[in-house]
Amino acid sequence: MFLTLEDPRAKVQGSRDPLGIGRVWAGFGRRIVGNLTTVTNDVRSFTVHLLGRYYSERLILEGKLAEKDALRPFLHMEQIGAYVRHCAHGAEGEVRGIDRVRRNLEEGRSVKIHHEAHTILSDQKTYGLWGLFTVPARRSGIVADGPVGLTPEAREFVEREYAPRLRKCEDRLLRLLVNGGDFDTAKNTSPFRDLAAVLSPTFTPAELRFYAETLRDGRHI
Repeated sequence: MFLTLEDPRAKVQGSRDPLGIGRVWAGFGRRIVGNLTTVTNDVRSFTVHLLGRYYSERLILEGKLAEKDALRPFLHMEQIGAYVRHCAHGAEGEVRGIDRVRRNLEEGRSVKIHHEAHTILSDQKTYGLWGLFTVPARRSGIVADGPVGLTPEAREFVEREYAPRLRKCEDRLLRLLVNGGDFDTAKNTSPFRDLAAVLSPTFTPAELRFYAETLRDGRHI
């Protein structure tokens, strides 16, 4: 028998988990919470995910976007959502890409939205809401099987709860989602103002019911 030192890459780093409980929970917790992960712990990120998929699907159905380009408006929605949540509500660690969001805002209140040139993560597709939230959203009954769309229940929820509140700014928002461009983060501008209301830290009764049934209860597992 040979004893060797533990690979430093396998050690728990720092004091965030001094007892090593994370490893135990990784196996045990999966049996209890089968739809979510330790990364998908922010409900408003699921809201942004919902909006990104909803508008991508709509653009495809209306013939304004090819299915192969569905990722582009989703990534644009993620970027817009990050700026809105940070500027309007002070969101920090719960926003993926917060470092680039802060840095870009230092240059002025108008930021660039683009799926390639102005991503908020080094690999936004992999490490953002598309890569990390899609499987949990699907297991929770939010995302349908297939590359783009929502389940009928999730689509109905968005059309009842969010789409009417974004109707006035929809044309501007859709242009940003399709083409990218300059996004003004001043609080009295549209679509910033409308999205800030939708992405508020305070949840409506309808939101509480929907997210409880899907994310908390995992009824579709």
